[in-house]
Amino acid sequence: MALVNEFHTSSEEDGDKLVYHNQSECGYGKEIIRNGNRISGRADGSTLCERCRDIALGE
Repeated sequence: MALVNEFHTSSEEDGDKLVYHNQSECGYGKEIIRNGNRISGRADGSTLCERCRDIALGE
């Protein structure tokens, strides 16, 4: 597990919430990168991806 520079995508990924990612092992984040939809930084009003949070907590 490793922190990466925060990034997001322009679509709503987690239901109706905008989220950003910061963990290299996040499956959702990997998919965004693989699909070429990565946007650097956080979107206004976005929250940390729940999977990234769980990874950071060691869960």
